[in-house]
Amino acid sequence: MVEEQNDGGCNGTEKEAETMTNYDAPKECKLKGSQTDVYKSSYEAIRNEVLARISIRNQILGFFVAASGTLVGILINSPNIEFMLIISFFSLSAALMVTHQDFCIALAEQHCRDKIKPHFGGDVLWNNCSPTDVKTGVKRWLRFISQVMIINFPVVFSLFYLNNKVFSGCWDSTWSNGYIKISLLVAVVALTSLLGITVYRQNKLPNS
Repeated sequence: MVEEQNDGGCNGTEKEAETMTNYDAPKECKLKGSQTDVYKSSYEAIRNEVLARISIRNQILGFFVAASGTLVGILINSPNIEFMLIISFFSLSAALMVTHQDFCIALAEQHCRDKIKPHFGGDVLWNNCSPTDVKTGVKRWLRFISQVMIINFPVVFSLFYLNNKVFSGCWDSTWSNGYIKISLLVAVVALTSLLGITVYRQNKLPNS
């Protein structure tokens, strides 16, 4: 009769390996067992998703910077309300797309922290389930301040420039110009509020 070896919980039965948790297993056994392999695979999948969404977010910001910079250059040479509206549309679109990516990243990291990380402790996963080894070294809130500045700068610059060049630096009392200005202000307020909500959500998450 062959005696079953246990070795402090590392070489127990398959049933023990499947039910073993981080709290009742020695440190060297934390990656043992088929159930742990499933959690490890889930973590790798979430990590790859976060990396992909970070890349998409950076591409969106890069495209927006190039497009809005071109439009601002055209606006300087020939100031008109059409280019201002296009820039506002680009800003709102970029804000929505970046917010969507950040929301998906936050959900993935929260799922990783709540459902997967407890099975590993803190020895296997990166900090807060975020791939900090490949992210930039800048803190999360600094990255989002830079995003807010990138998205808001063309709109704010265009508003001041149009007010000085097109509207002669004064608020016209006519209905048409007043309507346009109110619409632009509403767009800026909506954009700023949207980005403010995004920054608030991100600041509630642990810093990466």
